Amino acid sequence: MPPTTTLSPQALITAAKALIEAYNDKNWDRAKASITKDFVYDEVATGRNVTGREATIEAWQGWAQAFPDSKGSYQSVIVADKGGARWKHLQSKTAPRPKA
Repeated sequence: MPPTTTLSPQALITAAKALIEAYNDKNWDRAKASITKDFVYDEVATGRNVTGREATIEAWQGWAQAFPDSKGSYQSVIVADKGGARWKHLQSKTAPRPKA
């Protein structure tokens, strides 16, 4: 059985928001310090799913390299047994725009 957290719902929300803020600051050390070894990052839009600190940071660094001005925002933060956050999307002024 996976371990359960002893953090309060508000502490889980704060932790989830801190990860997005670490991405926005491109502060990989701060992000890594907040990610557990079994952290799961699930990109719904791309279908990519990675597990762990190193793999998550590597994925995020890839997005940051492709879109240096990208910023994450949170649409909602859902507190459940395992916790979780739903990112609204990454915004970038340099990202290519789809053609109409």
